[in-house]
Amino acid sequence: MSHKMQLLLLLFTFVDISDHIEGDCDFPFYIINSSTIATFANRSCIYINGSMRIDETSDVTHEELVEALHTIGYIDGVLEIVNTAFVNISFFELLHFVMSNNEKPYQLLIENNTKMESMNGALMPFALDVHILNNPLLILDCEHITHYYSDHRKIRGNRENCGCELDGPLTEAFALTLQDNCSAIYGNLVLRTDEFVEKFIRIENNLKLERLGWDALEDVSVITVQFIGNRNLCYSATELITLFSTDYVNVVEGRICEETGWPQVETNETICRISNDSRLENIPANCGILIGQVSIDEATDSSQLWRLYNVTTILGQLTIRNSSIIGLAPLWKLKRIINLALNEVAVTIESNRHMKSIYLKDIRHVYSKLPVRIQNNTAMMLLDSDCSTYNKSAGIECYGNRQNCPDIVKSASRSVDSFEHGNVLILSLIIYGSAQL
Repeated sequence: MSHKMQLLLLLFTFVDISDHIEGDCDFPFYIINSSTIATFANRSCIYINGSMRIDETSDVTHEELVEALHTIGYIDGVLEIVNTAFVNISFFELLHFVMSNNEKPYQLLIENNTKMESMNGALMPFALDVHILNNPLLILDCEHITHYYSDHRKIRGNRENCGCELDGPLTEAFALTLQDNCSAIYGNLVLRTDEFVEKFIRIENNLKLERLGWDALEDVSVITVQFIGNRNLCYSATELITLFSTDYVNVVEGRICEETGWPQVETNETICRISNDSRLENIPANCGILIGQVSIDEATDSSQLWRLYNVTTILGQLTIRNSSIIGLAPLWKLKRIINLALNEVAVTIESNRHMKSIYLKDIRHVYSKLPVRIQNNTAMMLLDSDCSTYNKSAGIECYGNRQNCPDIVKSASRSVDSFEHGNVLILSLIIYGSAQL
């Protein structure tokens, strides 16, 4: 069943348009002006039969429109508000459905209103095709626009457009014409083959790119991530954590920002930077994100392991060597260990004669260019699930344990999904080969 048909059926559950109902008004005049507005005099019109247009010829005030139109909930026709000087359209405060079978490509048109700052009306949960164009002061309600108007919309040229739109395939040349602050990209996705389409973010070979500025990005799940050849690029802790919210990470190259000279971003977790030779007793309490090397060895005071209880992310290394611990219970909240350095290992666990397990309940990612090393832990029994987790993003080298992982090859991460043809939210982003950023 089509999107439009679903909306029509929903309307019919509320309004029986086959019968004359109280508040049913005919409006055959199209343009609202000082003469035609008399149609609504002394009437509480709810359902309007006919299209309505308010434009530069409409010699009526905002107050007169409020008095005449404030009860309208349904319009069986097109609604156009064009070339006016109104600051808002609160006279359509109760309007929540516009339906039309004519040949125009929209049901709601709001265009070239030079003083309009907000809608304050005509925010419809049942709008079908919406065009909101070239209203230079207009700031839209993006939560409403994204939720209700994402399928059939043409919204551009306003102060806030709630996303950017494509008129054709997303090419490198066209991408340069998009605004820098696009919260989403809408358009007609063109598929050139019958192959599966991969949702991905690829940012490659941008020699002058220093920061992403994506600290507001919250999630990239089911999207493949690949960042290569951006030699000056650094990531904030929050950006890295978000990029690794997907299970499909091919390659991420770069480094962690020092944060000097860049705005600090608030997070729900405490970020702690530690030196590579820090002892546990030097790690602040309540750290959620640790940047640096966490080391546990024969000199570690086990009474200080509590300092790791709240750690969810290690951006650096975890090294456990010659220790007396039997498992990783102090890191029970740990979700990811990420190391972007070319010649470093994310995890090294070796020569711990009492250690029996590396099980971590919530671990999702262990990422580094070099494989994880788990070696010479004579009591350790490696489970298949452990081997799979550590092998997914980093690969694993293990020997000398009581039970080692079988010979496994690091598998490439890949997300395969398909887009529907037609107007969709494009989840793919390509920034490739630019030295002009």
